[in-house]
Order: sequence, then C-alpha cells, then structure tokens
Amino acid sequence: MDVHFWIGQFSSQDEYATAAYKTVELDTYHDDIPVQHREVQDYESEKFKSYFPFLTYMKGGCESGFNHVGVQAYAPRLLHLSTGTTKNVVQVKEVKLAKGSLNDHDSFVLDLGSRILCYNAPKSNLFEKTKCTQYARELESTRNGRSKVETSDSISDLLPDANVHPKEAAKYTKADDKLLRLSDASGQMKLDLVDGVDLTKGLLNTNDIFFVDNGAELYIWCGLKSSVDERMHTMVHATKYLNSTNHPFAPFHIYMEGNEDKEFWDLFTD
Repeated sequence: MDVHFWIGQFSSQDEYATAAYKTVELDTYHDDIPVQHREVQDYESEKFKSYFPFLTYMKGGCESGFNHVGVQAYAPRLLHLSTGTTKNVVQVKEVKLAKGSLNDHDSFVLDLGSRILCYNAPKSNLFEKTKCTQYARELESTRNGRSKVETSDSISDLLPDANVHPKEAAKYTKADDKLLRLSDASGQMKLDLVDGVDLTKGLLNTNDIFFVDNGAELYIWCGLKSSVDERMHTMVHATKYLNSTNHPFAPFHIYMEGNEDKEFWDLFTD
C-alpha cells in the first residue's frame, strides 16, 4: 500500500499538519504496512504522477474547488498542458489569462465556456497535441452540448497583454547520495550524516531511522526497534532537513522495516 499526501502551493500550515497527521493515522490503521509519501505541487514523485492521465492544478480551494459552475457563469481560463519525465502523463495547470503565459513548446486550452480552443505551440510534441485534444473533448463532454471544441493556430489575440513573471522555487540538482541517521540514543534527537561509505544495506540499524537523499527525492527507513519519539518526529526532521538543502520541495517517502519496495532497494549498491 502507498499513502500520499499532497501539498498545494498556497495551502496553509494547518492544512499541511492535518494532512501529515491523517497520513500517519492511516498508516497506523493499516498496521504500519503502507509507504508514506509527501508530495509538493510541481515537485511530485514519479510514482504519484503515474496515477494520473492528467495531473491537473486548478484555482479554488475548500470554498469553491468542488462547486459545479455553469457555462454562463464560467470565468475564462487558460490551461497549460505539458509532459514531464513520466511517460503518458500530461500536467495540466491553470495559468494567468495573459499572452505572457504562452510559450512555443507546449499545448494550451483556452476555456471560454461556450468555446474550448486547443492551441499547440510550434514546438509542442505529438503526445501533447493528442492529449490537448483529448482533454478538451473530455471537458466538452461535461457541458451537455453547450460547449464546442475548436483547434486554433493562435489564441494570443484572445488574451490580455499582461506579462507573467512567475516566481519559481529553485529546482533541485542531482547530487551524490547521502545517508543520514536520526537517533535519540544519546538522550537528544540528532540527525547526523553518515559519510565516507558506500550505500549498503548493512548500514541500516533496526534501532534507528535513516534518510537516503539522492538529490531528487528523500527516502526514509524506520527500523522496527526505533523509538516512538524517533518515529513521531520523522516528518518534522525530514521537512527541516530538506529546507536546509537546495531541493526543499523534493518528495519524501517513509518505509517501515520489512515493507520496502524495489525503488528503495535500488538505492543500495548491494
């Protein structure tokens, strides 16, 4: 089993804490069998992205995210479709309704309510073009015949002139694998780097918790005899550690000893 909790870009600290708590609660309910995963918007793991034919980010929230909006009241919106590193997955993200949101290498859907326009930039790939049409058709099917899909060679004339200046968080870079140990054996909770060693299974000690950081994702292994305090503070220390790196939004995955998967063991040389 896998339990993922996903953090939106504008979610609150309370929402984050509640999601983390409910994840631990689900894990406990299933006798510590599931692998727990933290996912951050725009930095999701390959496993998480593989679940969705379209990974869609929408504006809204608890007050409006699940409301059905009729075509007449529908505010125009621009949807950006792009492929990531996961095969057969297209990320769909609502972007600012402006000419500056367009680029020359992706596909876009301009949703005007009664008209749904597909625009494929000159350098968009075949998969994006196909998925753009598919997404638009699926959107059309929810409108009970009140919308019509069109393919357009240009949609810039239908967009305001406002420029977009996105503030992007620093992307992580591939780094040498690091092994860290979280332990309270000294009487204080400490996260220490285990350096100067090859990453082998024998380094894992059932009495402690270990972090494996490969520069892209953080893998956390909880020994069966690790203390309750160590387990309770795992997510806190994982978040604190990632915040000190150049990849603070990287996904992290928590495994209980005995419930590891191939992805985890592939990190080790033996």
